[in-house]
Amino acid sequence: MLKNVVRGLTVAAALLAAPVFGQVASQPAGGVDGNAGDILGEQENAPLIVCFAEGTDEKYVAQVSAYVAAFNEQFDMQRYQLGTRWSGSQGTPRAVTWSFVPDGLSIPGSAGEATSPSDLFAKMDTKFTRATWIGHVQSCFDRWQEISGLSFTRITFGGNDWDDGASFTSSGNASRGDIRIGMHNIDGANGILAYAFYPSNGNMVLDSGDINNFGSTTNVARFFRNTFMHELGHAIGFDHVCSNNSNQLMEPFLSTSFDGPRHDEFRAVQRHYGDTSGTIGTAATARNLGNLISGTPINVGTPVPNPDSGTNDTQVTISSLDDDGELDWYKFTTTSPLTFTATLTPYGKTYDDNSQAASGSCNTGTSTNSLTILNMRIDVYAADGTTLLGSASSAAAGAVETLSGLSLGVGTFYVKISAAAGTSQSQLYLLTLSGTGCTAPTITGQPSNLTRCVGTSATFTVTATNATGYQWRKNTVNIGGANSSSYTIASVVAGDAASYDCVVSNSCSNVTSNAATLTVNSTANITGQPSNQTKCSGQSASFSVTATGATGYQWRKNTINIGGATSSTYTIASVTTGDVGSYDCVVSNSCGNVTSNAATLAVDVGPTITVDPTGGSVCRGGSIMLSVTATGASGYQWRQNGSDIGGATSSSYTIINAQLADAGNYDCVVTNGCGTDMSAAAAVVVCAADFNCDGFVNGDDYDAFAELFESGDLGADINGDGFVNGDDYDAFSEAFDAGC
Repeated sequence: MLKNVVRGLTVAAALLAAPVFGQVASQPAGGVDGNAGDILGEQENAPLIVCFAEGTDEKYVAQVSAYVAAFNEQFDMQRYQLGTRWSGSQGTPRAVTWSFVPDGLSIPGSAGEATSPSDLFAKMDTKFTRATWIGHVQSCFDRWQEISGLSFTRITFGGNDWDDGASFTSSGNASRGDIRIGMHNIDGANGILAYAFYPSNGNMVLDSGDINNFGSTTNVARFFRNTFMHELGHAIGFDHVCSNNSNQLMEPFLSTSFDGPRHDEFRAVQRHYGDTSGTIGTAATARNLGNLISGTPINVGTPVPNPDSGTNDTQVTISSLDDDGELDWYKFTTTSPLTFTATLTPYGKTYDDNSQAASGSCNTGTSTNSLTILNMRIDVYAADGTTLLGSASSAAAGAVETLSGLSLGVGTFYVKISAAAGTSQSQLYLLTLSGTGCTAPTITGQPSNLTRCVGTSATFTVTATNATGYQWRKNTVNIGGANSSSYTIASVVAGDAASYDCVVSNSCSNVTSNAATLTVNSTANITGQPSNQTKCSGQSASFSVTATGATGYQWRKNTINIGGATSSTYTIASVTTGDVGSYDCVVSNSCGNVTSNAATLAVDVGPTITVDPTGGSVCRGGSIMLSVTATGASGYQWRQNGSDIGGATSSSYTIINAQLADAGNYDCVVTNGCGTDMSAAAAVVVCAADFNCDGFVNGDDYDAFAELFESGDLGADINGDGFVNGDDYDAFSEAFDAGC
C-alpha cells in the first residue's frame, strides 16, 4: 500500500475546500435522519464521497459524511489508503474515456439530494460560451494526463456534445465514457460542491446550485477547474488528504490559492498509473532518449508543464519509481566517444498527509518525508542490455546519486533506475545524463576591422568555445608567435595594412575566423605650400595649401587661429594694412596634424609726395632743376602746364638752355602699382633781359644784346623764330624795362 501519499482511496470521492462563501448551505431537502439506504437511494455499485465548500456547518458535514460512510460499508473498504484504480497493474499506464451526459438525463440522488435531471449544459452555457467551458473541462483531463501515465479520450455521440444518454449507472462503451459528467442541484449554493465515484465507475456530479461559483473567470476559471480536477482525482482513485502545512488538491475543502495537482497528487497519480514515460520496466521497452551530445545534457523528469495559471508546486517531476519493485530503463546513443556522467536527484519534501475521518473532520499526526521514500541506484549497460558498465548506489536515501567518469565509445547504451527494498510508495526523481568529448571549437566572437594611425597599437581578438589553440595569419600566412586569442601590433606601420584572421583549434579540428582588415593611416602630407602675397589695399588675397590624406584645415595669422578659416584656401576679400602678417595652415586628420610653411601678406598703398618741386627764374640759355620727393613711388612723370614732358620720368627734371618757351608751371605725377599722387605746380620764369646771365639786369645786358643784334647774330633771336629783327628788339626792350 502507498502509505501517506493521498489518504483514503477506497471510499467514494468528494469535492475539496474553497474560499468561505458567506452563508452556509442548509441541509438537503427531506432531511438526513432516515437510514442511509433511503437517503442514498438507487446508486451505483461503487463507493462515493461528497465534498463541501469551506465554511459549511460542521454538523451538516458530519451528518452527510456519516450517511455516506454507512453507504460505503457495503464495499467492505478501508477509507484512507491507496487501493482502487482503473483496471490494470499498479503503476502501469491506463487509457480512460469520458463524456458529458445530455441535459434531462435522470441523475439519482447520491448525497441525500433528490433524483433530478442533469442541467449541465443549460447551466454552464449561461456562464461561458460552450467551447470555453468544455475547454476548461478538457484542460482538467489534460493536466492529470501530462503528469502521469493516464490518457483520456472524450466520447461524443450522434454529432452532439454529449454521449448516448444511457442511464447514469450505465458502464462506459463506444457511445459513452468510463467517466460520465452531469450536474443537478445537490444542496444549493455552497455546502456540497460536487461528488464523484471511485473506479471502476468514476461518474461525477456537480452541484448546479453553485453555478455562480463555477462561473468565476478569475485565474482562468480556477474555482471551477480546481473543483473539477479534485473530483477527477476521486474518479481515478484518490481519497481526501488533510495537511496542516501544505496545500494539496485533494484536501476536503476547496482552495483556489493554487492551480491543480500539487506534490502529493503528483506522487499519488504516478503511484497508481506510472509516470509519463509509460511502461519501461525492461531493456526491450526502454524509453529512447536519443543521441547524447557532448556538452548538451539530457534531462528526464523536467521540465514539468505549467498549469493553466500560477506555477507548479515545488519538488515535482514527471518521472518516478512507483514503488520499490519498479525498474525504469532508458536508452541513448552516442556518435563520438564521451566521458559519461549520470546524476539521479530524488525530489521530495516533508509535509502532513493525514486521512479524513468518517465524520468529515481531519485526522492529525501523520507526516511524510517524500524525499527519502526510496534509496535509488543507477546502472549503466552496454548495447546488449546485460553487460554492466558502471553503477552508483552509495548515496543515502534522499541524497543525489552520481555515476561519473565512465568512458563510452560510439554505440547504444542503457541506464536502469531501481531502488533497494523499501516501501510501496512513489519516489519522484530527476535523471540527468551528460557527456564530454571531442567537440570542434566554435567561434563566438569574430575579429573586427581596425583603422589605426602609424605609430599606434592595433589588437585583433577572437572568442571561441572548446578552443585549445590559436594561430593568427596575415594575408593567410602564419604570423610567428601569434598564438593567443588576441594579436597585438604595438606600433603599426604602413606595411601592416593587410587582412588578418585566426585559425582556432583543438584536438578534434580547427575553424578559421572571418578576415578582418587593418587600415593604416598617416598624418596628412602637404604637397603644395601657400605663397607670399603682395596686394594693394582693397584687393583680394588668397592663400592655398594642397595635401593628401587631409580631413581638416585651420588657417592661422601670426600663429593664431582664424575663425571659420577651415578649408584648403583662405581668402581675404578686401585687404587692408591690418591684414599684413604671416599666414600658415594646420592640416589635420585622425592621425594628427602638420603645419604648412608660413606665407607673408604685404599690403601696398598709392605713393605719397612728401616734398613738392620748387620753381625759380632762369636766364635765357641757362639751366634749372626741378625735383620731387615721394614715398612708395615707382614711377614719375613731369609735366609743363599739364602736359607730359617726354622722357621726364625721374624724381628730378632739369631745363637746359632755357628759352622763353620753357617758362611755365611744372608738376610731377608720381605712380606705383596701387595708385598716383600729383605734386604742387612750380613756376619757372625765363628772364630774357639777363642777356649775359650774370644775374643782374643792367646796361651790360643791353650792350651785349645790341652788339649781337647789330651783327644779325642769331644769339639775338629773343623770340626764337629764327630771325633777328625788330620783333626780337621789342621783346628784349620789354623784358629789360620789366627788369627781367
